[in-house]
Amino acid sequence: NYMNANYIFAGLDFEKPGSEDFKTKYKVKTFPTFIVLDENGIELARLTGELKKEKFLSEAKLALNPKQQLPFLKAEYEKDKTNGIALMRYLIALKKGNERKELNPIAHDYFEKVPDDKMVNEVNWKIFTNGVTDIESREYQFVITNQQAFAAITSQKRVNDKFKNSVIELLKPIVKTNDIDSYKKQRAIAQTIKSPVIDSLLFQYDLDHYEANKDWTQYKKVAFANINKFVWNSPKEIKSIVLNVMRNSTDAPSLNQSLSWIKHSNELEESYDGILLEARVQRKLNNIPAAITMTKKAKAFSDSMGWDGKEA
Repeated sequence: NYMNANYIFAGLDFEKPGSEDFKTKYKVKTFPTFIVLDENGIELARLTGELKKEKFLSEAKLALNPKQQLPFLKAEYEKDKTNGIALMRYLIALKKGNERKELNPIAHDYFEKVPDDKMVNEVNWKIFTNGVTDIESREYQFVITNQQAFAAITSQKRVNDKFKNSVIELLKPIVKTNDIDSYKKQRAIAQTIKSPVIDSLLFQYDLDHYEANKDWTQYKKVAFANINKFVWNSPKEIKSIVLNVMRNSTDAPSLNQSLSWIKHSNELEESYDGILLEARVQRKLNNIPAAITMTKKAKAFSDSMGWDGKEA
């Protein structure tokens, strides 16, 4: 077949001894990684992650096209480092096998030479979205400030998706750790992106972070200030917040607030777990008659659906 006719295959298990030199030389950081080398060991192409057969074969064929190989694409860009189209092609090829943050220096070097009045165009947007993750960089801050201009040449959804992916890459690795200082520092950077999409994402990450660290005071503070703004029409999210507040509160103000939230959730979408959760909050508030009423309602709901309903 095509692969056997055009490639010689070799594989290394990087979890076993003996692979360190290759791993270091070619800077392998993720698994699986596929590297296409020529007879001199020069890297022509790189892919990471699991790929479907058709996609893998397509990329393997592309890797044998001299004008699509990394050395050629790099040389074309280095002939003129103000050539945005050449850089765009090079970055797209690099992105297939490298973490996006590793492309930041290349893209930054290009954007240093681009004046503000030449920034907004389709090629620069593609360079930005493929090669820039450093939110503090001049080019990223320029896009934040001029996001409507970039949305006009691509779409607001794509601009939002770029912002969201950058914040996910920045915060997801630390959001559920106990490294509170790093989270606060990185969160402050993410917050410079002025976008409702990012505000909503940060709200969810804050809840996840404080839950992971069992800081229920901060958890409730964030929830009380923002639940109406970001998840008021999502019964699933509301129920998750109510459950945490109910489990980790003894004071009446917190419990009464969670009661108002679960009542709203049940108005949006009546469900067995929602009704039962309302009963649990009522019980914790020592509103026994209301708790009994809601428990009976949950049992009736369960019976109507043909469920066991043991919790009720």
